[in-house]
Amino acid sequence: MLKNYLRTFWKVARQNKLFTFLSLFGISMTIMFVMIFSMTVTKVVKGSGPEKHLGNILVAENMKVRTQKRGGNEVFTELGRTECEEYYKKIKSADKISMFFGYDWEFRQNGRQYTKGYMVTDAEFWEVFDFDFILGRPYTKEEVTNGANLAVITESLRELLFGNENNVLGKIVQYRDFSLTVIGVVEDIPPTSQNLRSGVFFPYTLFPAEKPDTRSFSPYSGAFSLAFKAKNRNQFPEIRRDFQATLQRIDAADPNLALFCGRSEYSVAEIVCNL
Repeated sequence: MLKNYLRTFWKVARQNKLFTFLSLFGISMTIMFVMIFSMTVTKVVKGSGPEKHLGNILVAENMKVRTQKRGGNEVFTELGRTECEEYYKKIKSADKISMFFGYDWEFRQNGRQYTKGYMVTDAEFWEVFDFDFILGRPYTKEEVTNGANLAVITESLRELLFGNENNVLGKIVQYRDFSLTVIGVVEDIPPTSQNLRSGVFFPYTLFPAEKPDTRSFSPYSGAFSLAFKAKNRNQFPEIRRDFQATLQRIDAADPNLALFCGRSEYSVAEIVCNL
């Protein structure tokens, strides 16, 4: 029976070559696009590379600040450094907590303009996300506290800056006014990553802490995201409750502001301020 089907197909294919080609091409392209879309969605949702355990990580990446006495304006912003250090990172329900942020970094190399990422992190960052080190090590908590001029770079940045040189530990990467000593090299981050960028990583303490300004949103805003790593997703409700309880403690410490906690569609953190 199979031979008869094949004979019939071959006769039709020879008689209508263009039709057969277009049909097979259309079917093949459809299958290819469906597979690519499915694989991309799977990588984004489940995570890959350093985010291979993304299902166990809860990220707070922004908050909403709303004023009542100034026209009811709403401002979306990232989390502030002081609140992250003194309050959010002390939440006990998560196994590990990291504060970090990242943006694009433009620089010139050998007369050409390039764009890579840079990420400003704490030491816990390397425990929350699962990086594979090709060379060296991450910076430690003590080095972050001391504001050490250290850097971890991705493999593609190593090739761009140092060519075929393999052992780049101890080399200097110039990021703006910082001369950073390379202490580690990690594999590149997949383009489907939701929270991470390929490029250079260095301690957030290299930047001076901002002075609070009670006349604006700055006491509660900043540039940081938070990643809460749990053993499993069953811990997420408790982490959210503890996060909101922390915000209530911040509210109680400042009689001039009223903070109301909620959960936005973007983040575990939503702050509403009556100024």
